[in-house]
Amino acid sequence: MVGLRPEALELADAGIAADVDVVEEIGADAYIFASAVVAGEAMNLVARVEAKGAPERGARVTLRPRAGAAHLFDLDTGVRLS
Repeated sequence: MVGLRPEALELADAGIAADVDVVEEIGADAYIFASAVVAGEAMNLVARVEAKGAPERGARVTLRPRAGAAHLFDLDTGVRLS
């Protein structure tokens, strides 16, 4: 299983297409709560971006993980592998 922190996802031109469900502004940052389909499976994603560049609710965005930011977990034990 792959795990990503919100700060590990960024808005991009290529990546995972997602629909913005909620935008929560907290100071200079905004958390984007979005829905996506990855490998045929519905997923909820959370990305942290600058508040002044945050998309609006209902927008279609593309998210990608920052290089080296993914964490791998064992599906059976939940133990972090990387």
